Amino acid sequence: MKRLIGSLIIAMLTAFALEVSALLILKGKGGHYFSPLLNFRRLTAPEINYLRVFAFDEVDPLLGWSMSENTIVRRGFDASNGMAILKTSECDSPLIIFITGGSTSDIALHQGNWPVHLSALLKKEHLCAEIYIGATGGYNSGQELLKLIRDGLPLSPDIHISYSGANEYMEPSYVTRYENDLFSRLVYDKSTTVILPNIVFLARKISGLNVSLELKQSEKIAASAFWHRNMMTMHDIAKGRQSVFAGILQPVLGTGSYTQGEISESSAGFIRGYQIFYPDAREIASKHDFIYDFTSLFDGMEHQDVYIDDCHINEQYQPVVAQAVFEVIKLSLH
Repeated sequence: MKRLIGSLIIAMLTAFALEVSALLILKGKGGHYFSPLLNFRRLTAPEINYLRVFAFDEVDPLLGWSMSENTIVRRGFDASNGMAILKTSECDSPLIIFITGGSTSDIALHQGNWPVHLSALLKKEHLCAEIYIGATGGYNSGQELLKLIRDGLPLSPDIHISYSGANEYMEPSYVTRYENDLFSRLVYDKSTTVILPNIVFLARKISGLNVSLELKQSEKIAASAFWHRNMMTMHDIAKGRQSVFAGILQPVLGTGSYTQGEISESSAGFIRGYQIFYPDAREIASKHDFIYDFTSLFDGMEHQDVYIDDCHINEQYQPVVAQAVFEVIKLSLH
């Protein structure tokens, strides 16, 4: 019995040593690796949970992630093709407005965002409109462009509004880091086992049996140049279809003269990042009549806690954004 126990202990120690060695080899090569002994993520967290943390429950093969229509409906909105819809009234020929952007415009994610208030303003002015919210948390202007081409153009929008800026400096690329991480997990977690994952993965890698996945990255480009390219492309698409494009450089904390009280360290980090992107973006906006610079929108409201964090705005100030967007729409209608 003692000999059996001793053999088991030796086998376990050997397996542990091999597992750690495999982990170090994989890590040293800069490739994919797992927590030693047990692949806890595969054991306890199906891939889809990675999305649900952020309220997204669909893997989007083009854009990385999205919110399902069922989830959008459960949040109280009509939905079509993965987009929330706001209707001011019923009529035969409504004004079709398509909105793209990130979480600051995503009403399914944050239901008090400015598009809801914009819909109310349009209704007050007796304008029959259908607003399609293509904005999704985390999307940058490159993903907005892809969203427009795939889901927006079939709507034949009269007006396309891009509300962007906050997500630009982090990942000026059409394939962002979260997409790469997500798809890598979907593939690599299927390429190993729950127990001793690094040994199995390394063995499969050496034998050529495991699946390798690398998502193509676009060329390195400055965030402001990337944003400018996408604004121009979306404008050109609208012009070719005889519709209107309005690119809005969104306000964030640290732009304009607005100041706020104490902020968190994480917000401070984002604000430092904005200083890389926003000065050039404001210069670009000043040169195009279809790009509207909203970065000074809250000037004169010092210390009123406009922002929840570095870019998300408290609900009582969302009507200010909606009114400014409404003025842009009125200009386009004349």
